[in-house]
Amino acid sequence: MVSGENLGGLPLPDARDLLSIEKPVLQGAMGAVARHDLVTAVSKAGGLGTLSYLPVNAFVQELRRIEQSLAGKTFAANLLLPIIEKGHVEACIASRVPIVTLFFGFDRKILAALKGAGKIVLFQVGSVEEARMVIAHGADGVIVQGHEAGGHVRGALRLADLLAQVRDALPRALVCAAGGIHDRASASQARLLGADAVVSGTRFLASPEAAAHPAYKHRLIEAKETIVTNLFGMGWRDPHRVVRNAATDKWCSKAGMEPSWLYPIHAASGITAKLSGRVNVQVLVERQSLRLPLYTPSSLTPEMREDRLEVVALYAGECVERIISLQPAASTVAELS
Repeated sequence: MVSGENLGGLPLPDARDLLSIEKPVLQGAMGAVARHDLVTAVSKAGGLGTLSYLPVNAFVQELRRIEQSLAGKTFAANLLLPIIEKGHVEACIASRVPIVTLFFGFDRKILAALKGAGKIVLFQVGSVEEARMVIAHGADGVIVQGHEAGGHVRGALRLADLLAQVRDALPRALVCAAGGIHDRASASQARLLGADAVVSGTRFLASPEAAAHPAYKHRLIEAKETIVTNLFGMGWRDPHRVVRNAATDKWCSKAGMEPSWLYPIHAASGITAKLSGRVNVQVLVERQSLRLPLYTPSSLTPEMREDRLEVVALYAGECVERIISLQPAASTVAELS
């Protein structure tokens, strides 16, 4: 199925028209590593670059930088519902960002505020039920996330299964596919299953423009496997897919589970998750060690020390085993389109 084909006499959505992009390729929102350079590179290549979660002040600054660089080009901003603050929503409303993506939950007031400001709103979902619900409440489309995706994982089904179910349930909605999209073949397969556009995270993460630490990118290129765990759950204890490192080797079971005594600590830390933007994340990461598994969800960014590589979340999808080199963002947009 391809966007624009006719179903029951009515035209299907065309992602390029709805999102004002030239190529139906979206860059996934990756915590703290999708900033100005990556977002602008993707959007200038004709895809949809997406600004990732950052503390409010940094988020506002990045929005302004991107706006100045992308005259006439579309981009998006991502809001992570478990940890965003009011200031993130206000920044999106006040800015010229036309598209906002939301992930890991639902907030009717936030959706109404964004829609009232004229924003196009996409929800990343992990089930048919969630997809139906957000569309019924006025979302403009969904990003269907398969279990093989990197970062925080919403659902339990693999992309091929979930995408087919969502497409069947929402035949005329904008449906984008995320999870394992890394090359022309995987993008083509997603479109055959009904995706109007494809979303890639790990392939864009392994690019010169991503604001990930060089050591993190090198580890991605070397990686042969990932695990789903809750280990890096201080403030946000939901499942996440990562590349193994010393922390996971020491503290996780073969199935990826963290020690049982961490459960209540993680649960309690969730109460303060909304305060995460008011603390210095770099300071918290500097204090993380193998001695005690109190790990935040933070990624390894260039501002941090390289030795933090073994005690931070190295988010990546299953497709990382097939990524063997860095690739410019523009080349990835062209390949996936």
